[in-house]
This record gives sequence, structure tokens and C-alpha cells, in this order.
Amino acid sequence: MKLQILALSALTLTSSALADPEIHYRASAENNFDKFEGQMYIEKNPPKKGYFWAYSLYSNKGQHTLYIGIQPRESLSKNLVIFSAFGKGVTSTHANCNNGADGGDGVSCRVLYPFEPQKKYKLFVEKINTTVSGDTLWRGLLHDVEANKDVIIGEYLTPASWEQLNRNLVHFTEWTRFNDKDPAKRDCVPAATFRVYNPIFFKDGKEFSSASTKARLTAGKDKCAIKHNTPNARLLPFDEGIIVDTGFLAP
Repeated sequence: MKLQILALSALTLTSSALADPEIHYRASAENNFDKFEGQMYIEKNPPKKGYFWAYSLYSNKGQHTLYIGIQPRESLSKNLVIFSAFGKGVTSTHANCNNGADGGDGVSCRVLYPFEPQKKYKLFVEKINTTVSGDTLWRGLLHDVEANKDVIIGEYLTPASWEQLNRNLVHFTEWTRFNDKDPAKRDCVPAATFRVYNPIFFKDGKEFSSASTKARLTAGKDKCAIKHNTPNARLLPFDEGIIVDTGFLAP
């Protein structure tokens, strides 16, 4: 596995949320994939709202963004699974989906599901069909491995000009609850550990592995990182992927 960890760099804050750490992946071959699989495993997380673990996928043409990921909440029954697409021309009639994505053009779908730490789940983005006009219907799916249960997050159509999925993707860990724009005044991010398994792409039923190409570690810009002069996040490779460990520094 090739992994490059970049040093902590200065950030220009445009909001209270930071999409870091980031792990960049690339499929072994081909392009224009019709299915994606990402396995996830939460080792530990705080019983509170704030973390967002997700994959950022890209259309083969135009590099339009599709998100699929999870957001733990205070109680398991309120945990969210999210599936979104960003850009003009995305439409949906699915009950779990709404127009707009992060305040811009697109569609955002979500469903409640009580996913738990210490259990395996898989996230899927899969092509269902192509319309007469060439638009692609995508479905976002959560698979509970232990319960052998599939949960549909939502479905939406993307324009024909986007084609299908590009070979590049990013896994990001986002803490959305920073209380101040000044890192020295921010509360330290809570401790959480998440296993990112190497993602898999599919094309016409054939499987393509992926590998990490680079990473970014800047999530530690809180008062713990300032005190210790090091990011409050680290990436730890294991046989099947990378462990994202955040909030490990003492106040």
C-alpha cells in the first residue's frame, strides 16, 4: 500500500466544518464504473452529533461530486446515512430524497439506521438503469453485514453528460461542530476511531480494487493540536485499509 501523509498546513476557513483527514484512492484500472463498494467499521465514537465519515465519488465527465456516508447521533435510533449528488440536472422522486445539496444544486437523500460501533457495514452506489435520454439512475444502499440486511438510502438521476463513476475517490472524516474559527480557541475534537477498507469499483460485473495514493492530515487544528504542536488526527495502515484515529491528544 502506498500512503503519503502530508504535514499540517494553514487553513483558510470558509465555514465551521473541516473535511479532514482525507484519504485519496484510485482504482487499479479502467474508468466509467457502474458500481462502488466501501466497507466501514467504527471502532469507537462519541455519543454525540458531529462526525461525518463519507466517500466523495466523482462523475467520469465533469468531475461532479457524489457523497455517501454516515453521521452518528446521540442515540442509535437517530443515526443518519446520507447519499447526495452535487450539480445541475440531478433529479429524484424517491421518498428519502430532497432537492438541493449543501445549499446548492443537486439532490440529498437520507435515512435513519441504528448502525453501531464494532460491527461491519457496507455502503454501495450502484447504477440501476439508463433512461431513454441517457440519464443514469443511481441507488445508494447500506448493507448491514451481521444482519444481512439492505437499506435503501435513496435514488436519483444524473445527467447523461456526467457518464458514470470516475476511478478516483476520496474518503473524508469531517467534524462539523467546531465552536470557534480560531483553532487555539476550539474545543478539542472528541476521540473516535474509524476503519476505512480499501474501496472496490465494478464495471459490467467485473471487480476492480483500489489503493490509496495520498492523504491529508489537518483535522488537528484545535487547541489540543496547538498545545502539542501536532495534528489531533493520525492515519494507521492495516492489512485491508487505513485506520483514521481522531481526537487522541490530551487537552
